[in-house]
This record gives sequence, structure tokens and C-alpha cells, in this order.
Amino acid sequence: MLHRGNGAVSGEVYWVPEPCWPDLDDWEEVPEVYQRTSVTLRDGRSAWLYEAA
Repeated sequence: MLHRGNGAVSGEVYWVPEPCWPDLDDWEEVPEVYQRTSVTLRDGRSAWLYEAA
């Protein structure tokens, strides 16, 4: 489970169509277990990630 901190995380980035986000939020049990947060990647792109609520 990802917890916000000062370190770096390696991973993969996937493009997800906008209409799929509500289903993914349900799957990840937002907001009880995870929250979806926008982050800036090292290359400057923005991405959503799920972190511990």
C-alpha cells in the first residue's frame, strides 16, 4: 500500500479512458481504503495514483 513520503516509486503508467475512473475508484474502495491523487512525474507529466486513505 502506497503511503505519501519523500521517496521515489518505480512503476508503470497506463492511459485510462475517463469513463473508466468511477469503476476503478469503486474497485480501489475510494475513499475508505485508498484515495486517488494527482502527482507530477519526474518527466513533468501528470498522473493519477492510488495511495492509502
